[in-house]
Amino acid sequence: MYPRTSVQKEASQKMEIKSTESAYLSTSNGKYVCMQRAKRTLQLVSENRQGQGPEVKVYHISYNGRPCMAFCFEVDNKSVFPVVTEKEEVESRVLSLDKPITPGILDKSFLFKWGERDCCGAWRSLNSVAEPSKFLSVEEHGKVIIKTHPDPGFKILDKERDTANKELQRNARTDKIQKSMTTQYRKNTLQKRPSCCERSVAPTKRLYCPQRGVKRMKNQ
Repeated sequence: MYPRTSVQKEASQKMEIKSTESAYLSTSNGKYVCMQRAKRTLQLVSENRQGQGPEVKVYHISYNGRPCMAFCFEVDNKSVFPVVTEKEEVESRVLSLDKPITPGILDKSFLFKWGERDCCGAWRSLNSVAEPSKFLSVEEHGKVIIKTHPDPGFKILDKERDTANKELQRNARTDKIQKSMTTQYRKNTLQKRPSCCERSVAPTKRLYCPQRGVKRMKNQ
């Protein structure tokens, strides 16, 4: 077993894992954050997903009495954590999937905290706990990068609640389509059905009466 570093010893004394949850890390442009393999490295990116988004395990942690988080993505049967160091790009730490995550394994580079809100209050920036504080941001082509100023464009979506909301939306769309089809069917039926005025009009053609023809012949 490898000896713990001084940073890990310090982290284990001040860090406590309060809870975990399976969730989605959503961005304000309608995408989901995930860890993706790019050539020989792993990159934190955002991408569109039909249906369910890429799942992330969120560790809710108390560090020096302050709430913060660590994000764990599963890639190739490994636990992959995005981390922020002195470098200018988001790095990753790969751990064994069957190894329990404890405060002694994590350090400040794993930790993020919520920062500024956007004008609507729905989205917030993700700040690194490690100093100097850095901020996650999403580039136009989807790569998650580091900036030196806040970018309030992230939100955690509860997995079960998000699935339930999508199911409700699907059901609402189905009901709307069914109602539209029923209304159109009724309109078509009413258009094909003859009106009461049309049914009550007497025929204009004169009916032939054989007896009347016989009387005319006798008179001649």
